[in-house]
Amino acid sequence: MIEREEGAGPYVESTAERFRVVASGEAIKSVRWSTDAGVIEPSQERVTWTLPAAGTASLSVSVETESGKTAEAAFHFSVVAAPLATSSAIDPGPDVTGGNCDIAFDSMGNGHVVYTNETHNSLWYGRWDGTAWQTEQIDGPGFNNGGEFILKGVLVVDPATGTPHVAYSKGAGIITSASLRMAYATRVNGAWSREDVDSTPMGRMTIALNPAQAQQPVIVFGTNASGNVRISTRTAANTWSTVPFTVTNQVLTSDALFDSTGALHFITHQPTSTSSAAQYLRVLRGSAVESFPLKTIGSLTPWLSTAWGPDPEGSPHLAS
Repeated sequence: MIEREEGAGPYVESTAERFRVVASGEAIKSVRWSTDAGVIEPSQERVTWTLPAAGTASLSVSVETESGKTAEAAFHFSVVAAPLATSSAIDPGPDVTGGNCDIAFDSMGNGHVVYTNETHNSLWYGRWDGTAWQTEQIDGPGFNNGGEFILKGVLVVDPATGTPHVAYSKGAGIITSASLRMAYATRVNGAWSREDVDSTPMGRMTIALNPAQAQQPVIVFGTNASGNVRISTRTAANTWSTVPFTVTNQVLTSDALFDSTGALHFITHQPTSTSSAAQYLRVLRGSAVESFPLKTIGSLTPWLSTAWGPDPEGSPHLAS
């Protein structure tokens, strides 16, 4: 028989497991190991087996003893997929953090996150370097900005370069009554560049990158005036063009996403009575707007996360 020398619990893909042959009352002369998947490193009666991808895998052994006895056996293992990530505190400091946060991944699978620090009303960014989270402040009190505070940030990452683009709300004075305005930040050559986007008092917001325009940042946000949605496009560093959404009496209710052609997709909520509202998927192709009705819901305006996902034929579909 064989026994596991180290570890406990499930057999997880890509991990190295050590086994050894146990032959009661017999001296072992030779051992041969083999497997139908993964990689083995045999060393006499011991073997190190780097487990394959999730599924069923077998480890086989042939043994000859000094007395001339032989035996063969195959052992079957259920290998499970590795967890996406181990649990790790992004910001283990004493401050209260994470009242608002947003996470994104680049094409290499590296995690990026923006989050608020409620103790100092500031905005922070974290990046997973493969071992730990590296964090740095984006904006907030102490950045020579007149003591302005930050309430919320949203994040999108250039998938190829990993460059973060952040839209966030900022204000001054008493937090509970202050008007908030839209701001933007991106990380250039290891330092944060911060820009004012629009001075219109604002509420909900989302940011997306246009792949048809060299990953140009676009911010969609709702204003404090009921039913107004605005779209801001970064045309150059520190330069933004803001236009009102042509369909009025709308509330922004989802992340914004571009398709590969540069069409911008987002969902709005249009009250139809005091107890119900209609939802629409809005698709902007240049200045033209296409509207697709979705399920009618209650008068509340929940935020909907959206993502592109392929159907069985590989065509992209918007999931929410």
